[in-house]
Amino acid sequence: MKLSDRLEAILRAVPACRLAADVGTDHAFLPIELVRRQICVKALALDISPGPLETAAAHIEAAGLSGSIGVRRSDGLAALAPGEADVIVIAGMGGPLIARILREGAETAAAAQTLILSPQSEIPEFRHFLAENGYEIRGEAMLEEDGKYYVILTVVRGTMAGWTEVDFQYGRFLLAERPAVLLRYLRRRLASQEEVLRQLAGNTAPAASERAALIRRQQAVLRKLLGGAGC
Repeated sequence: MKLSDRLEAILRAVPACRLAADVGTDHAFLPIELVRRQICVKALALDISPGPLETAAAHIEAAGLSGSIGVRRSDGLAALAPGEADVIVIAGMGGPLIARILREGAETAAAAQTLILSPQSEIPEFRHFLAENGYEIRGEAMLEEDGKYYVILTVVRGTMAGWTEVDFQYGRFLLAERPAVLLRYLRRRLASQEEVLRQLAGNTAPAASERAALIRRQQAVLRKLLGGAGC
């Protein structure tokens, strides 16, 4: 089975485990490959919608893995018992939705050894949520697929002492490793902000002036981050 670049990156982030649960599994491609590649002994495919679950069950059966991968209808972590899964994967959703799932399934999430989380929106805010709710980011990966950037977080219980606002915005581990995809993202963000400033040029309204000043402060941070890579 050929996974998308995004699912392949998520799969690489999953540590060897006894059982992994994929929340919002859709077609169950990730659980199938986790078991097929012997990263996990068993897996669970969870989704709130009956349609995707039927498709997931058909794909699992076609792969000959019905004995190793279970299928459950679940709103977030509701159908997963605390300690049942060593690894929980939640991807393909917005940051606020993943935060809600972790909040409502706090006992189950806390009992897992590792969470692999890939929020598709409001990522800085989501990092803050993790820090404020007793989680620690232990690793970050980033990729670009079809013109969109994705971040994959490896999370455990712990604290995030010492993280700066720039760390929360762009990722402490990504900033330390400086992968090419991060630099491309920073340059794109800088260019986007330049376009906004051009649109604001000549607008003397107080709100426009305040926004322009904020953008210039953000640009100063981006240029500093890009200092060693050229802008």
